Order: sequence, then structure tokens, then C-alpha cells
Amino acid sequence: SLSLSLSLCVRAEIERRGRKAMTKGRSQTGLLLRAAVTLLAVLGTCGCVVPDQKACLESFDGTEFATDDDVIGCVSKASPLCCDAIDGYLGLQSPFANCSCSAEIMTKVIEDSIPRFAVDLVNKRIEECGTVPLPGSSVCAEAGAAVHAFSGESGGGCQDI
Repeated sequence: SLSLSLSLCVRAEIERRGRKAMTKGRSQTGLLLRAAVTLLAVLGTCGCVVPDQKACLESFDGTEFATDDDVIGCVSKASPLCCDAIDGYLGLQSPFANCSCSAEIMTKVIEDSIPRFAVDLVNKRIEECGTVPLPGSSVCAEAGAAVHAFSGESGGGCQDI
């Protein structure tokens, strides 16, 4: 059912964000605020509401992305921490879900958030990690001609509905 899918999706995202926040020493208030924002984003993605470009751009926190230690660690290699961080900001379980199949949106969020000299490197790491559906990928192709993708993760993640 839709409510069960939403519940599982929201719970998984809040737990993931909570673990990350606790490891970075963030406050409980900040965690709760972030959980509320995530809940709204997840409800939109699980309900297959395809966000427009404005919604996609607003859902991406470029400052946080650019200053995240795990993202910065991507400079050396596409490590598990690097890939998990990239997936957390740009993947199908993130508030940015459904936006990564648009080359225009991906270019804008990356170029607007990090220094120009690092753009090619970050794009390379995103491709190496393979967790973010990109234009031309099978996930984006399966979404049809639309520029948005939906999570099809088995085992209780957000499901196409």
C-alpha cells in the first residue's frame, strides 16, 4: 500500500540522515528539522510527484554538499564514504531524487556548488560511484522520455507507484 511504502521510505531516510548527523555531532534540533524537510521531499518522490526544475534546484543544498567532509574526500578516490555522500545528496533516496536524469539540472547544481576547477573531478566521481542515475543511464531510460527517475530499490525502499 502507499502508506506502507511511504512509511518505510521515510523511516529509512530519517535513520540514514540521523546516523550521518550524529557522526558529525549535529544537534538534535537540527536533526529534527532536517527530518521534517526530508519527510516532505520523500513524500513527494514516493508519491511520484515529478518536481519541476525549480523544485529540483531548491531541494539541493549546494553549500552543504561542497563542505561535506565525505564529498571533499572524493578528491582522492571514489571510496565507499565518497559514494555514500554523493548518493545522499543526489541519489534516488535523497531530496534531489528524480532530478538527476536532467543534464541541465545536474550541471547547474554541480557548477553552482563547487569551485570550477573541481567540477570535472566531481562529475567523474559521480559516474564512478554509479549510485546516481544520469542522463542516458538505464534508470533514466526506463523512466521514459521524462527527465526524472524513481527509486525501484527492492526490500522496502521508495517504490514506483
